[in-house]
Amino acid sequence: MLSYFLTKYILYPLFYQKNKTLSALLREFEVPILVFANADYLQAAASYNLRLSHKPEVIALPQTVAQVQAAIRCAQRTSTKVAARCGGHSYAAFGIGGKDGSLVIDMANFSSVSVDAETGIATVGGGVRLGNMANELWKQGERAYPHGTCPGVGIAGHSLLGGFGHPSRMWGLAVDLILSLSIVLADGSLVTASEHENPDLYWAFRGAGPSFGIATEFKLKTYPAPKKNILYAYTYRSMDPEVLTEAFLAMQEFGIRGPPQELGIGMEVRPGVEFKIRGVYAADVKVDDLTWMESLEVLCEGKPMLNPPGEYDEHDTFFAKSLVEPAPDPLKEEGVLSWFKYLVSEGQASINPWFIIINLYGGPNSAITRPPPSTSPLSTSSYGHRDCLLVFQLYAHTPSRMPDAYMGSLVPLVEGMVTALVNGEEERFGGYPGYIDPTLEAGMAHKIYYGDGYPRLKEIKKRVDPTGLFWNPLAIGES
Repeated sequence: MLSYFLTKYILYPLFYQKNKTLSALLREFEVPILVFANADYLQAAASYNLRLSHKPEVIALPQTVAQVQAAIRCAQRTSTKVAARCGGHSYAAFGIGGKDGSLVIDMANFSSVSVDAETGIATVGGGVRLGNMANELWKQGERAYPHGTCPGVGIAGHSLLGGFGHPSRMWGLAVDLILSLSIVLADGSLVTASEHENPDLYWAFRGAGPSFGIATEFKLKTYPAPKKNILYAYTYRSMDPEVLTEAFLAMQEFGIRGPPQELGIGMEVRPGVEFKIRGVYAADVKVDDLTWMESLEVLCEGKPMLNPPGEYDEHDTFFAKSLVEPAPDPLKEEGVLSWFKYLVSEGQASINPWFIIINLYGGPNSAITRPPPSTSPLSTSSYGHRDCLLVFQLYAHTPSRMPDAYMGSLVPLVEGMVTALVNGEEERFGGYPGYIDPTLEAGMAHKIYYGDGYPRLKEIKKRVDPTGLFWNPLAIGES
């Protein structure tokens, strides 16, 4: 009789529960989901980078923190890997899992933004896009945050992997202004991570967050938006590598000398060869100027600032890499000349459009290289590259921006740009994890993106996510 009771009422229910499908479990916990049979699944599963595609087993669309927790517990029960999706702009399609069969937790419903009128601290949902956030910060007190210029990018992936904006030399990277986070961990628990609560997790999340959990809410330090914003741009065209090299080295030297922190400055190189210097100067000088929001709208090049959840559908077909130039060892003439020779020959001959964006991060007056002082050494983040000068994004896409016959030549074109620039000195360059390269082996990626901080990241990962639930091919802990 006891054996019958154990089998019918305890062992069988446990076995049945364990062997339910992921989608069945999620429905049981009333988590909104999409599966392949749903009409909206294909659009929801489409990656920003159409060069890469994966088929999630389920896409969860939680509306509450409790549903995020339930989704993660269901994934644990079915041994399904989890990826969080915010804006969906992952260059490597890690936001849809990085492989087939993952559970994607889409945070689009976590889109609230509120600003405390007294402190200026913003409370931001884990699914907010940069354009939406910028609008709300402006409306709620004309506040600002140092974020990028693409309004459709999500706050989570952007800020947790660094997050650069034109005001970053003045205020720091986006990651530096995260005061605390609400995080759902691999066991389904909800914790707060800040300088004083779970400080190890706070350190790890700010730089490598996607490997450790899902941020449902951010507390962000904001600043009064600059009253005057002067946009400037100067375009120089030449097909002479030596002339281009001279221009680049002059700009590099300008950065080394330390322009004022109010000056956000970048360079762009495009086929032609077109060499453009552009940025924003946030200073009170007697010239025509723009409001903060007007300057953002110009910088985003006509893209809509407001992106309603579920209505954003921007894509490209591309390959990108990044290089972080160490401040103590700037680029030499030989490497720059080699690079421009490649751009005016192989680059110019390519059918694939390309561009290179180079931002000045460092220099003597930069808040990026001098993050704000704190009472605790743990307040510095796991973001791996502080002592840097320039950060390069090298990007090529297909002519149609869709998968086509020219897709196979994207990787060799960009790899050739990098090889020419580093000029045999790969070891001294880092990489920016927001422009992640999925062709890298995990060990090399960890070295390039996290440097000396990786062993500590790996130790924290073992503690908070021992089964590697939060996964992508280059996640912390992969080898």
